[in-house]
Amino acid sequence: MKRLLRPASRLLWALWGLVAWSYALSLVVFMRGFFPPAFEAALGARIPVALAAAALTALGAGTLRALAAALAAAACIILSPEGGGGGRAALAAAVLAWAPFFAAGPGERPDDPPRGLGGELPPAGLAVALVLAAWGLSSRPVGTDAAAFAALLIPLAAAGAWAVSRLLLAPLGLSGLAACLLSLPLGFAAAALSLPRLPARAAVGAAAAAALLGAAAARAMERAPDWSHALQGFVLIASWAATWRLARMAAPIPALSERRAAAAAAVVALGLLVAARGAGPGASTAFARAQAQDPAVRTLSRLLAGAAPNEALFRALWSRMGRPDRPSEAWERPLPPLEKAPARKPDIFILVVDSLRPDLLGPYGSSLGLTPALDAFAKEALVFTRAFTPFGGTHLAVPSLWAGTLLPHGPLPTPFVPLNILERMMDEAGYRKLIAPDIIARAVTKGPPSWETFDESHAVLREACPALADLAVRLGPRGPVPLFAYAHLYDLHIAQVERDEFGGGGGAGAPREPYERSLRSLDACLGTFFAALKKGGRMEDAVVIVTADHADSLGEEGRWGHAHTAFPEVLRIPLFLRVPKALRSGLAVDPGRPALLTDIAPTVGRLLGRGPWTAEPGAGRPLLSAPGDLADGAADVVVGSSYAPVFGLLRNGGRRLFLADAVDRSFHEFILPERGPAQRIPLPDGEAAHLGERLVEALRRLDAYRATRRDSQGAGKAARRT
Repeated sequence: MKRLLRPASRLLWALWGLVAWSYALSLVVFMRGFFPPAFEAALGARIPVALAAAALTALGAGTLRALAAALAAAACIILSPEGGGGGRAALAAAVLAWAPFFAAGPGERPDDPPRGLGGELPPAGLAVALVLAAWGLSSRPVGTDAAAFAALLIPLAAAGAWAVSRLLLAPLGLSGLAACLLSLPLGFAAAALSLPRLPARAAVGAAAAAALLGAAAARAMERAPDWSHALQGFVLIASWAATWRLARMAAPIPALSERRAAAAAAVVALGLLVAARGAGPGASTAFARAQAQDPAVRTLSRLLAGAAPNEALFRALWSRMGRPDRPSEAWERPLPPLEKAPARKPDIFILVVDSLRPDLLGPYGSSLGLTPALDAFAKEALVFTRAFTPFGGTHLAVPSLWAGTLLPHGPLPTPFVPLNILERMMDEAGYRKLIAPDIIARAVTKGPPSWETFDESHAVLREACPALADLAVRLGPRGPVPLFAYAHLYDLHIAQVERDEFGGGGGAGAPREPYERSLRSLDACLGTFFAALKKGGRMEDAVVIVTADHADSLGEEGRWGHAHTAFPEVLRIPLFLRVPKALRSGLAVDPGRPALLTDIAPTVGRLLGRGPWTAEPGAGRPLLSAPGDLADGAADVVVGSSYAPVFGLLRNGGRRLFLADAVDRSFHEFILPERGPAQRIPLPDGEAAHLGERLVEALRRLDAYRATRRDSQGAGKAARRT
């Protein structure tokens, strides 16, 4: 019976630890509605699961361990307040979440701990010391001397935690002491697996298989959608560790004991780390290409990344990352006055296609013929050839469209409604609003019943055909009340496309059959919807905007996906704007100017007669402008990822892109032709540092402006109260 009780108790503690850990770090609070309903429901079952696990532990491992586990569970629940943890409470909760699992007995370790934050060596060492007490509750591995085990455990676990944080966690865009605590389970797992003494043949065979399979898997992952190559780097590290173990077992050196070998390896690794921090890999074109194309070079450079001369700059970028448990306060965006409303307010349709790349569309130079409907639509619309998203992921890109301004990294400002000038303009103009409900739409708007819904059954990864078909049915006949409709379509999102295997390889320009098939299908759905608008007499007088929240890397320099990067192929998006001739009268337009998602709300406002639109730091401006509208005089436009400390500057009218990546501690510079792929160019260290300082200064200006707006609205509220 005990043989069944112990595994069952460990399984329950692993489940409870995963849920409690996610809760303590506010991961679910940060992305509420993103996780499956079953996982979110599990948050409410933390206490019953902990009680059941403690009971099984008492039966299978004894009352003392059950009591220790229950106390740790209770402490974690208490320290993690309702709505998510934060600060020291979150750190303590993160440690205690896994202590009961270690206390339940030796053997298995959690295979898939939740993703957390990346850390550095000193806090990793501190985290090792904190969790070592929990480890001591387990029985020591058979055949290993306790002192030697403890002496090797600490450096091995610290090294494992370092590798996990640098390769798997830092690319996810989070960092801090808490991350070190979260990276320890894998560090301890690697240490524990490397220390027990197995029969020689079994150990050699297992190590050889792990090394070969790990190397093969890392190479195969080069063509897989792997954001920031995080999983690939982790697999490579595991493969190298297995190779080290294999070499030590297959060709032992009598004069070099295991302890001395580990010490020598630590000295060599530390020397390489110091050398890397002193010299840094640089940002030369040759190295950047090698780093992008070779998994081993990429992994080693990320492990040993250190650009001491620019460390202050990268720390400044890391400081831009908001904490999941601390949403920033919104600042109110005043609307320009209504100068002259149009005689007949147009219907307004905004369709955002997730991950839509412009280079595969006919109006942007593609000869593949994948999008006949969009190509035909473009002939009666304005096509902005230098269009960009300000953020490389949905979480910030779509809210910036509604707000018409750049947003700080981290959780969305709350409450968001004062920022949402697009919805406020629709309300003040008396529009009937039809919105496809999803996580972001509900987070940034007033929500129902302020607006009607359509395609309610697809809150995540909504597909175009059912959504647009439902919208066409809900429109009804054209009446006196103008209509605003919004939908975010996910047909091309990598989570949808990866259901089919990518074909043709991972290099730039390689065939991408699943993406192209989805694009053909999406285009057909758009064509059907456009035909329905024309048949119902709505197209002629309607403003129709088709764009993307971001694009995707589909093999460029070995990259796949989006969200944690800000490379050119992710930031460049299509932007089609169909405007009735009557509304364009007296307005100037330059389709070749840099256009961003933040420009859409001001453009809609200008078409409804609002103005003049004055220049504000980070704010958009109308794509069709009147003489009174002032353009932002800044030559640089700040862009970035949505989840990682990767920021950039669009320079020279959108013809150049500078990126500063605080995850890899690297700089990048690209030339952006109007059509065709971006071209990476060398960037001398002095120029990189100069551009980095300009980037940080631009970010500080944005902060200062937001603070001024918050202070002024706070003073206004105080004056109204008195």
